[in-house]
Amino acid sequence: MGKKNFLTLNQIDKSYDGEVILDSLSLTVDEGEFVTLLGPSGCGKTTTLRIIGGFETPDAGDVFFDGRRINDIPPARRDINTVFQKYALFPHLNVFDNIAFGLKLRGVSRAEQTERVKEMLRLVDLKGFENRSVNSLSGGQQQRVAIARTIVLHPRVLLLDEPLGALDLKLRQEMQIELKDLHSRLGITFIYVTHDQEEALTMSDKIVVMNQGRILQQGTPIDIYNEPANAFVADFIGESNIFTGIMKEDGKVDFFGSVYDCVDTGFTKNEAVDVVLRPEDLVLRKERAHSVQKPETLLPATVLTCLFKGIYYEMMLHIEGADNYQFMAKSTVPVFEGEHVFVDIEPENIHIMKKSGIETMTVQKHRFLHDPNATREDAPDEQS
Repeated sequence: MGKKNFLTLNQIDKSYDGEVILDSLSLTVDEGEFVTLLGPSGCGKTTTLRIIGGFETPDAGDVFFDGRRINDIPPARRDINTVFQKYALFPHLNVFDNIAFGLKLRGVSRAEQTERVKEMLRLVDLKGFENRSVNSLSGGQQQRVAIARTIVLHPRVLLLDEPLGALDLKLRQEMQIELKDLHSRLGITFIYVTHDQEEALTMSDKIVVMNQGRILQQGTPIDIYNEPANAFVADFIGESNIFTGIMKEDGKVDFFGSVYDCVDTGFTKNEAVDVVLRPEDLVLRKERAHSVQKPETLLPATVLTCLFKGIYYEMMLHIEGADNYQFMAKSTVPVFEGEHVFVDIEPENIHIMKKSGIETMTVQKHRFLHDPNATREDAPDEQS
């Protein structure tokens, strides 16, 4: 890894027509990192990328690149290049001339153009495609040409704005691996925008989860997944069951009418919290024996649905005696509709979150299902 704090955004504000897009956003990126900005549509991630690239100017705040303030530096002089979702290839130029276009503008000699373009074609596995029309290429090949056209200029930072969005699922998964491998070989800084959690988890050194123009959490994929900072992050990264609970004291949380051991600390006594349970962490037992928790804390449940998902079964369960409580479990062993089970939850798999005012419709729906005090009026509109 290169320099620390290689790229810094400090208290960035941005609004359009009175609507706040970025709200005092601060972010640091180390040289050579693969950083992914992840969040729902409208969260501000593309605007952040455009401010880094120089295509937008912040209303307030500063952008520093390698120790230099670059707010007023135009895009062409930032040593930062962008790969857009639609690639923006020139249809009247062949593959070679598309890749060489930026070199021509910089006055690079024809001999050096040829040498650098051939090196890029080898790097993106398109050797021999020099004379092909870009219109004859597949989506994945066009994407590689777009990447080659940017990295042939030897930028220090590569910005990628949802570059896989137009590809089908199989090709998107293949390109995730190729992009990660390309990042490793080039050693330059990648800043990647997506709303796809799988892409973020697969490729990133660091994930930055955004919503409503703010950063909610940043960290490694493992940290973000295993230790989400709040209910929004837990719900956006992977699938989660989110319940309302009471933190009786450190290491003790009350939900479903029982007190469970957990490993979280730092809460006040009787603080209202969000309890997050990952579907894959729930153990379904046919009897109460062999429980990690106290036998009385095992939740009796009935299986409502069981769907085969290829490598696991996804089951929706209803907690017996509680009309509003439904939740998801995942297991490689199926339990079929109508069967009765006991749900066992290990202490380290109970994630306690402080209540957050930033929520999505999905989290609100979870809370409607999982909060016994919720009423029908609390459920969000499907169209909102």
